[in-house]
Amino acid sequence: MPSTYLSLEGLVIKIQFLGHASILIETQGKSILVDPMLSDYAFSVKRKRPASARIADVALSDLVLYTHAHYDHFDIPTLKGLKRDISVVLPWNTSDLARKAGKKKIIELKPWQNTTVDGITITATKVKHWGARNVIDEWRGYLGYVIETREGNVFIAGDTGYGRHFKDIAEKFSIDVAVLPIGAYRPFFFRINHMSPKDAVKAFHDLKAKLMIPVHWGAFRLSLEKIDDPIKDLLPLINGLPVKILQPGEAIEYNR
Repeated sequence: MPSTYLSLEGLVIKIQFLGHASILIETQGKSILVDPMLSDYAFSVKRKRPASARIADVALSDLVLYTHAHYDHFDIPTLKGLKRDISVVLPWNTSDLARKAGKKKIIELKPWQNTTVDGITITATKVKHWGARNVIDEWRGYLGYVIETREGNVFIAGDTGYGRHFKDIAEKFSIDVAVLPIGAYRPFFFRINHMSPKDAVKAFHDLKAKLMIPVHWGAFRLSLEKIDDPIKDLLPLINGLPVKILQPGEAIEYNR
């Protein structure tokens, strides 16, 4: 799959957009999946565009992170297809879903807790969302993550509304790449728990990040905006900002 290079010198961190909110990060010789969702349906919502990868393409990844249990982020069939001994990092009260998929190496986190896997430190952060997979399981957690590596620090927002938490994260970490959601913002009250493109740009500034990669667009229609509206609404806001819009399957290599 094609890559776009920011630098050809020194150590790099590769980030590949797999579609919707799913990404693959390659760093320190390890591969990290984030919210891998490669199925055709998120519960009853059908994909508008096919996933850019098959489960077999990512099955040997070393680590998988889940931000929350919603069907468009936490896909049991995809997780079942990953290797049995993959390390799974997820929010509090969601480990039963990983066990259902046959996984054993499971680490639950709460905000500001961290874990280190294969020399890569992952810190859970607060976000403004909710974690219920079904209407009766409001106890499930929801997180963002800062992934600290030798090549750079990547912030994964998962799903979130705009809020003070971005400035709090910037006070604790130096963020190189911010992976921020830009979809599911119409009607306006959806922005309590999701970000519009304008909100995402504000969050990028709050994080003081060096590069923004937008996600949560182009695969599932989960709100009133059209499938391509998030990108159309984002483009006029960029104004020279270091924002890289990746099409599904594209990747970028970042050098700090």
